[in-house]
Amino acid sequence: MPAARQGTFPGADGTPLFYVAWEAPAPAGALLLSHGIGEHSGRYAELARELAAHGVSTYALDHRGNGRSPGQRGHVGRFGEFVADLEAFRRTVAAPVAGPLPLFLFGHSLGGLIALRHLEAHPEAGFAGAVLSAPALGVAVEAPRWKVALAGVLTHLLPALPFSNHIDPALLSHDEEYVRRYRDDPLVHPRITPRLYTEIVAATRLAVEEAPRISVPLLFVVPGDDRIVRSAATEALARSLRGNVTVRVYPGFYHEVLNEVERERVVRDITAWIAPRLA
Repeated sequence: MPAARQGTFPGADGTPLFYVAWEAPAPAGALLLSHGIGEHSGRYAELARELAAHGVSTYALDHRGNGRSPGQRGHVGRFGEFVADLEAFRRTVAAPVAGPLPLFLFGHSLGGLIALRHLEAHPEAGFAGAVLSAPALGVAVEAPRWKVALAGVLTHLLPALPFSNHIDPALLSHDEEYVRRYRDDPLVHPRITPRLYTEIVAATRLAVEEAPRISVPLLFVVPGDDRIVRSAATEALARSLRGNVTVRVYPGFYHEVLNEVERERVVRDITAWIAPRLA
């Protein structure tokens, strides 16, 4: 299995952002990975090593304000910063290494929303396909109206005020050992600010409105019992799209399908979907 290579790259505004790469010995393709809210690239090491065994190198960044990248935890000024950073990562790190090989995009949860917005904003990126795992297209349990209204006020008055994101780790996976590791991970954080919240809401609306711009093949990976984001919204978006769209639903799975008890099923489906699109 490949050893992880770590480094930094200049984000869209020059901020040095952390990334990690797992490179296959004889790559037939490469994959750019966008992680979820409050987590980091290192949590995808197992997936990356399995992809490397199938000839796919993985390049994963820590979004600003997460993991080993600088920035206030759980905060961003504009959602577009995430998208611009991902494009900078593609241009400066992944694309030069991949060269003529097919390049794929993977996004989980918030990272899936970032990936969708990138596909819509940068059709010139030329991805061979994208895998969207439980993309954040709406929360499973709506916040009370007063909280939503308060966030709308605070995003202007106190945009960087930290709050809990109210994600219960026990609702991420049925694997108790995984949940324990998540709770103990010092690079995982539970914070969100009013500005990040309102930016996610706005980005979700734009992602749905501009989805017809996406022309690359898509694989939607959908947890059947997601208590964090709305699986129904993901399935509705997938059904609305024309072109090469595949949907895989995993009954009974919680939000983090790649960390579930039967995760092998998901990895097998992802690698089988990527395989015919490799060089």
